[in-house]
Amino acid sequence: MAQTGNIIIPSGHAKPVSSIVVDKQGKYMYTLESNKVIMWDVKTHDQLYTFENGGKDIILSNDGTKMILFGSCYSTVTGKLLFKMGGSSNTFAFSPDDTKIYIIGSSLIIADANTGKGEEILKTPGFGYSLSAFVLEDGRLLAYDNTAWRIYDLAQKKLDFEYKAEYLNSMVYLPTLHAMANYLPEKPVNIRDIYTGKVLSTLKHTESQPLLIPSADNTEFIYYDGNMITNTFTIYNGETWLPVKRITALSTGYYNGSTGRLFAVKGVDIDVINVKTGAKLATFKRQVADLGGDIFSSLQYNYSTATLNIVTDDSVYKSIDMVKLKPFRHKPIANMSVMAFSTTGDTVAIFSGYKSLTLKNIKTGKLLLTVKKLIDEASTNERDNFFFNETGTELYYTLFSIPKQRCTIYRMNTKTGVTVPLISFIGTRNPKLTPDKSMLAAIDEGYQYDHAKVWDITSGKLLFDKNMGEDSHNYISVSANKKQVLFTRNGTPELYDIAAGALVNKFKVSLGHDVVNATPDLSTFVTGSVNGFITAYKADGTQLYSVSGHLAQVRRILFSQDAALMYTVAEDQTIKVWQTQTGKLLGTLYLFNDGDDFVFIDPYGRFDGTEGGMKRMYYFRNRIKVSLDVVYERFYTPNLYQRLVNGEDFPPIDIIINPQPKVRINYAEVARNLNVVEDKVQTYNNTTGVAEITVNASAENDKVDEIRLFHNGKIVNLATRGLFVTDNSTGTDTKKYTLNLLPGVNSIRAVALNSQRTESRPDEITVNYKAAGQPNLPVPANNGTNGVLAQVDRNATMHLVVVGINAYKNPKMSLNYALADATAFKNEAEKDAKTIITNVKTYFVTDAQADKNGITAAFAEVQKNAKPQDVFVFYYAGHGVISDKNKEFYLVPNDVTDLKNVDEALAQNGIPSKMLQQYAIDISAQKQVFILDACQSAGAFQQLMTNDANQQKNLAVVARSTGTHWIAASGSQQFAQEFAQLGHGAFTYVLLKAMQGEAASNKMVTINGLKNFLQVQVPDLMKKYNGAPQYPATYGYGSDFPVEMMK
Repeated sequence: MAQTGNIIIPSGHAKPVSSIVVDKQGKYMYTLESNKVIMWDVKTHDQLYTFENGGKDIILSNDGTKMILFGSCYSTVTGKLLFKMGGSSNTFAFSPDDTKIYIIGSSLIIADANTGKGEEILKTPGFGYSLSAFVLEDGRLLAYDNTAWRIYDLAQKKLDFEYKAEYLNSMVYLPTLHAMANYLPEKPVNIRDIYTGKVLSTLKHTESQPLLIPSADNTEFIYYDGNMITNTFTIYNGETWLPVKRITALSTGYYNGSTGRLFAVKGVDIDVINVKTGAKLATFKRQVADLGGDIFSSLQYNYSTATLNIVTDDSVYKSIDMVKLKPFRHKPIANMSVMAFSTTGDTVAIFSGYKSLTLKNIKTGKLLLTVKKLIDEASTNERDNFFFNETGTELYYTLFSIPKQRCTIYRMNTKTGVTVPLISFIGTRNPKLTPDKSMLAAIDEGYQYDHAKVWDITSGKLLFDKNMGEDSHNYISVSANKKQVLFTRNGTPELYDIAAGALVNKFKVSLGHDVVNATPDLSTFVTGSVNGFITAYKADGTQLYSVSGHLAQVRRILFSQDAALMYTVAEDQTIKVWQTQTGKLLGTLYLFNDGDDFVFIDPYGRFDGTEGGMKRMYYFRNRIKVSLDVVYERFYTPNLYQRLVNGEDFPPIDIIINPQPKVRINYAEVARNLNVVEDKVQTYNNTTGVAEITVNASAENDKVDEIRLFHNGKIVNLATRGLFVTDNSTGTDTKKYTLNLLPGVNSIRAVALNSQRTESRPDEITVNYKAAGQPNLPVPANNGTNGVLAQVDRNATMHLVVVGINAYKNPKMSLNYALADATAFKNEAEKDAKTIITNVKTYFVTDAQADKNGITAAFAEVQKNAKPQDVFVFYYAGHGVISDKNKEFYLVPNDVTDLKNVDEALAQNGIPSKMLQQYAIDISAQKQVFILDACQSAGAFQQLMTNDANQQKNLAVVARSTGTHWIAASGSQQFAQEFAQLGHGAFTYVLLKAMQGEAASNKMVTINGLKNFLQVQVPDLMKKYNGAPQYPATYGYGSDFPVEMMK
């Protein structure tokens, strides 16, 4: 859903918005589509609660704290259902003091607004379609539909006035004019007095479907002529017309006449329009990627590789590894209409504008082959009639001959372009390939012709043909053993022997006309409905479960290679993962536009994903928004998807998030208000090189647990409670600092955390230090990805600590190539450093010297000598382990002798992540990177997965808290083949190639460039040698900086 555990994912609307209203306080907007309402913040445009209920109207209380949808009353403060009143044909209105609810239908009922329980006061003549109600200024009730309006005196319990229209027509109440506008298509709009029914004015210039939008706060209303070409808008105040600049057509809207703002509904988005200028001021819209509505051109699932290729609205396509649940965005290609994807993902076949068929390399954008120019033919419109074979050597595509009125599937050699016709048919419905792409099943249909057929793809031979007569059908599939075919006839599955053509079984289940799929062994059937329900049946007709899965129509139902998992793709732009046999929801995948950003979130609110994806989500409770990245330590769960798939049991997160703490930086004696939000970063000038900084923090309903101060992105001090001064009278905590500034611009940022580890919004100031006679420092323009690089001081020092351990004191723990990895890294790093910095100080700690004392001595030397302008690089190749006792990640020096009973040994001789965190804080160098190629001991896959996740979380929290960069080999183990052929582990092998220039951009290699290169290349290399991709963990919250300049 769009909210999980009060975590909001801005998924927006999937279907057109039909109704919109803004509360009287002007703070929140509510928009309705068929089966849900979204609450939005008017000022920030943030999506807030999603109410899973439909209806035709949104009825708000006068104070904006309650909302009625389809007979259910909700709190708009908590987002929770308060009570149900029933009556799908009724309408509702709140009394002026919000203590009562008026229920109008076949009778008029006055109900208690706290309980929904009420008493009937009179019968009504009944109402028709589009029933609505308003409370008038004198306390009477106005109710109207498309045939009449009536005014009721509630105190006297009687009908005061009734006006009946001559024809069925549209009616719009204009509250500030005390008038009703009623009209028919292509007829004048009559504006009538609601108390008498007399015509006050007539609007003669109408088109086919005019639209009136009354102002909420003055006598104006918006009039839209309904002409899709001219899109004419006019403001009318009862006497004069004021034309509005032409803007895009709208279906409905909400208008504030006093401010001149029109909230214009345009499909699934809402634009805020200045009606005087026509300018678009803002847009309320979804942030997740549109997964497309065209099945044939936007989605293809490859069972052999467990890869889902899906077209989104920002790219040609994204490939999702459904084993790891990792999406990858390919390079865009213009003019894409219909596509097929090779198994390797590097080649696509494209019907461009339905005019030609071409082959392109998606990585290079190079045109490989123009296959066909379409003259009197049209391209396929079915996904499974357009595909590559498993090796990518053959492309199968379908063309419809306009003169012959028949379709033909062609097979083409992708190297030579030689094409042969293979299969001919009239037209196919829902064709389906077998997972190995050797057989195709489809309903061949035409005028008075409906046959269930199965073809051999290699030969084109027709293997099965069954006349369906006039029966309805919507699904067909070949069994996993390829000996049987199943199809639905009038909603009932029937199983036939392909060779004999004989009926084997008629299943005792009715699947209707929803989206259907069956597990490969045909033992389980699953349907997805237009309203998002997922229903599963056994072959004997027993229903396994029926759950509300999505907030919009289900598009596709897919299964994992072993059918244990089910993936559902829906028009609410989500991909959900379920246990096939139980219907248990494991979580929901959200893709975001403009890159590889994604988030996977479980039903309790735990999440995994990219940093960019996490920043687009937020926690929302009692109308208080907390950005999700500031509750990072609580909810972030690395490897969440794979851990759930492998059966790890997570307890529910039962926590109420307190409001964010507040923090403010004061420079010298310049005081700033802790409770005032400032839009601009405050800037100060300095000539002494020393800045006196005071950080003030507070935590509502909580206490300040930690204050962090960052200088140019890197942590200066992490002060925990007891290390700062608390003023009990004001509830404010204070920490004072003296900072030595660097010449030029100094960015100073503070963050406070409360006891729940929720972070404040950061507060930031800039101090410009201009030192006398200080030369300008070389600053590269950018890192090639629009990111600004930190300044580089050529006269500074790079402190390089490299640790490599082959020989452990316990011989069973010895490694073969850790020392080779460390040596190669040291040599390359020293060579590269000379291109950017004058001085390099190396601490090379290996084998016998690499006990805890030897490693920490190197850290201590750097801590003693490093200056803020310096660079610090730490590289480690050796064992790494997660402590069973405290779940903390440890580097394992050579004197930790037993990895099986490791906790005591780690406590004495290990190097925990908290110690690394403290070194990152205490070492003054503002540019720091930690690179860990830590090999984990062998063990059960599930335990390795959990340990790897705990390592990632440890490192992520350290990186975030210190403003430093961390790169780690994820799930690393030794593989003999990998080492023998490469001479290094895959992680360091790719790292060395990146440092040697393959990660260069703008003639430089940067830290972020290294990370991006590793994220792409390591999985590919590991897949080659290990059979499965492994993704390095990279975290960086400090400034990007170059590590090599290319000639």
